[in-house]
Amino acid sequence: MSRTDVKKPSLCTTGPLTKEMISQAVSAFSKIMRSCYGPTGRLKQFHNGTGGYVRISSQSSVLLSSLCVTLPVLKLLVASVQNHLALFRDSGLFTAIFCCSLLEKYQSLNVAPCTFIKISKHVLSLCIDYLSSETCGCRIPVDFSSSKLLLSLVRSIILSKRACMLSRKEADHISILVLKAFLLTIPQNTDSGAVLGKCLYIPVKNKRVMDSTIYPGLLIEMPELYLTLPLKRTASGLIRVALFGMSMSGDLSHAGEGAIIIHHGVSPEAEMLDQLLNVGRQVITDGVGLVICQKVIHPTLKQYLKENNIVAVERVGIRMMEPLKEMTGSQPIPSLQFLSPACYGHLKDLQAQCFDSKWFLHLIPDEPVVCSLLLCNRNETAWDELKLACQTAEHVLQLTVKDPWILLGGGCTETHVSSYIKHKDQPIMARCCHLLLGRGKGCRGRGNCSQCISFLFAGGLKIT
Repeated sequence: MSRTDVKKPSLCTTGPLTKEMISQAVSAFSKIMRSCYGPTGRLKQFHNGTGGYVRISSQSSVLLSSLCVTLPVLKLLVASVQNHLALFRDSGLFTAIFCCSLLEKYQSLNVAPCTFIKISKHVLSLCIDYLSSETCGCRIPVDFSSSKLLLSLVRSIILSKRACMLSRKEADHISILVLKAFLLTIPQNTDSGAVLGKCLYIPVKNKRVMDSTIYPGLLIEMPELYLTLPLKRTASGLIRVALFGMSMSGDLSHAGEGAIIIHHGVSPEAEMLDQLLNVGRQVITDGVGLVICQKVIHPTLKQYLKENNIVAVERVGIRMMEPLKEMTGSQPIPSLQFLSPACYGHLKDLQAQCFDSKWFLHLIPDEPVVCSLLLCNRNETAWDELKLACQTAEHVLQLTVKDPWILLGGGCTETHVSSYIKHKDQPIMARCCHLLLGRGKGCRGRGNCSQCISFLFAGGLKIT
């Protein structure tokens, strides 16, 4: 086949990176981040050049994961911001813009790299010390006895994600649900080993946002839901739960490792089914009312359990195993040989819930530390954005438990800290300029020249 276009030269170069190349790349990256920041920020559309899924977002986690950067400086910058997001889930755009501003400021100053690093570390220590002090004027204590401040915190996060396409009323409704979900994940037993529970987001797309609701416990979607009443319960009125982390389909591939010896005239499938039915008889004898399997349950075993008033749930997936373990107190059974009553857990009740023509099995624990949020939005893209926003708000609420302080938003904290740093370093800069002026140099006492900065952080004046 003949070439229709003239072959273009390769874009790969072997020369060293120049200062101009780095400046252009950092400037372009900064413009992308700034164009998404604040109330005037714009949405970005991400699309693979070869086709496929299209996504619209302005959130930093989506931006950074979708951008393809090759410059080492930008790779380091992106990795740093992503690490920040992994810890705090929020303020990724601000962090990226701030880092780009530092790099651009450094390139515009005639200052040695080591000096600029010392300046940055000094200013950072000033910021951290002031924001951690009791005299900080932009720090507000979190009062957990009132929901007003917590609700405002969640609402500020939800409203900042414009791709969710929420009205004020819808944002208030979602904020209340997220706050309720957070409160449900706080365990009642607050001993030293207590940990926060989990909130699972159930997708319901192409529905009104106001239809979103929350359920204490866990919702498992069931294509064919049946509940045989009355449910089998223990003497204390609870439902005993057996949680299997293995396949119960009867396939030999799930029988475990090692060699399998099959004698003449023996059917492996029949033997496996007999073992599964023995497990069924065992759970019936132990008074189990609910059997949950991570993978597949053999149809014969499933029917056998149903005939004995035991609810069988299959294909819950590995994502549900940890919440189920935490909520029921059961231990996942890894093999048929490890079936023991000590592995069983308990539930308070089971209910069937119908939402948007879908049936869900509602697992209600005795002490709810797991909740399910049925999250609705107009389309798939808006739902993805809303889920990210809710997860961010939930994580921020969890951070307030560890450190019950919040900072003023809308640029108030940045302006306040900037004024504090200028006021704090003014006497030091003036002294520095005075010393430099005595040598016939300096900036006439303004304290903002590169000579002052170099002298200040090169050991000429000790900072206390």
